[in-house]
Amino acid sequence: NMALRVVWFCPLNILPYADKVKFIDNKLPVILAPWIDNYIKVLKGSTELELHIIAEYPTLEKDTEFNDGNVKIHLISQKMPFLKRGWPHRVRYFSNYFLLYRKVKQLLKKINPDFIHLHGTEHDLSAVTLRLKTPKLITIQGFINEAVKRNNNPYMQRKLKIENKIFKKYNCFGVRAVFMENIIKQYNPNAKCYFHDYIIEKPKYKKISGYDAHIVFAARICKDKGIEDLIEALSIVKQSYPQLN
Repeated sequence: NMALRVVWFCPLNILPYADKVKFIDNKLPVILAPWIDNYIKVLKGSTELELHIIAEYPTLEKDTEFNDGNVKIHLISQKMPFLKRGWPHRVRYFSNYFLLYRKVKQLLKKINPDFIHLHGTEHDLSAVTLRLKTPKLITIQGFINEAVKRNNNPYMQRKLKIENKIFKKYNCFGVRAVFMENIIKQYNPNAKCYFHDYIIEKPKYKKISGYDAHIVFAARICKDKGIEDLIEALSIVKQSYPQLN
């Protein structure tokens, strides 16, 4: 049987591949997407799947390709020619991501995938997806629709426009919570939403003063990740369960 040929557009944690890439500022970009790492571990031994991962970086020195087992990884640079910096997001957006689109289209012509799985609607490859004809599945991992309420600026507004176009144009979405489905259907009532979990390893934490913590916050400590909401929720819960820590 022929293996299913799938392309992921996704943010990719570059740390496991640090020896294979070079960035113009000699700094590895911090991209926290552990579910992608975990999916790669599970799928790279599969004989039924030919998986290609495409990720982009504004500060990558040059386009780079390598294999992780039978998973083929394609990293695209969005660096400005002859300069030690990436193209500003404003330029990328108002050019309709022309350079990135051209590179992705060349890769897809070579790969000839059966379908594209877009992980997230907040990165540059989301906009490129809108111009491609290959069948697609869109998995939501973070909502610009929600984040823009707390951090409304021109950069977020540009991302919001792209996200809403994706909601309106496509019909197949992967979600992990009802509120995600509700937001999508505000823009596309006919959208089909498929519930699936990300593969997340149980976080490790140290014991505090000889006892286990009752609650663990496993995310970046920032407003967008809900740390303020957690504190407010705990203040309410502790009224009934004062022993919580």
